[in-house]
This record gives sequence, structure tokens and C-alpha cells, in this order.
Amino acid sequence: MLDLIRVGERLSIERVTFPALVAAGRLAAVPTDDYWLDTGRPEDYLQANLDLVTGVRGPALDGVATGALIDPGARVHDSVVDVGVTVCDGALVTRSVLLPGAVVDVGAEVRDSIVAGVVGPGARLERCVVGAGHRVGDGDVARDARLPSAE
Repeated sequence: MLDLIRVGERLSIERVTFPALVAAGRLAAVPTDDYWLDTGRPEDYLQANLDLVTGVRGPALDGVATGALIDPGARVHDSVVDVGVTVCDGALVTRSVLLPGAVVDVGAEVRDSIVAGVVGPGARLERCVVGAGHRVGDGDVARDARLPSAE
């Protein structure tokens, strides 16, 4: 299969490689009951991570990394918080993934979101993706958004 993938070339395994294997009569599969989830979309990436911390994939894991800074006055529930993340006093993070360098500032709320940037004080996010280097403004409210937007 690797011989069908050219170095440095972008391609769709599903649209190029698999059809080539079928044409050559070389595609095979093995049935399994193992957990598997395609994480190519943010909502699926979020779900895969939440499945780890809520026990869907087996025993629930502690999703807070040792190198994360969580203020004692912050609340973090059913979330993945990576190394180098800061969650400040009064912040609430639930069902979310905070990537390295993310900051959830004082009194901010992050729900069902993926954050790599900064969520300003008092801001509220629900079902959002915040890219690295992006800052959600103080007190801003966003739902179902990708920030920064592609527009």
C-alpha cells in the first residue's frame, strides 16, 4: 500500500489508494469490535478525546496533564487539558479539549469546544474551535464558530 503513496503528494486514501488496491485485487479487511473513530473533523476529534475521559473506550482517564496550570477556583469537567495550558480563577471548562498554549482567562466558560488560543476574561464559548494565536475578546460570546473565521 505504501508504494501507492508518493512522497510529498497530498491525496485521499479513500478516493485514490483504496480504489487502486481494489483494482489490483489487493484490498482486504479484518472485522473487529475495536473502538474506531475517524477524527478528521473537529467535532469527531473532540468526541474521540471525550470518549477517553468519560470511559466510553474503557476505564476513564484523567484528562488533565501534569504540566497544566489549573487555578483552584477553576472548574474542569470531562475535558482534556494538555501540558502548557492555563485555566484561571472562576473559569469553567466542560466537555472540551484545551491544546498546548491555550488560556481560559478569569471567569470564562468553554463548553464542547477545542481551544488552542486564548479565551478572554468572561468570554463564553459553546461548540467552537479556537485556533492557535487567536484571542477571543473579553466578554465575547460565540456558538458554533471556528475562530478565526475563514472569511
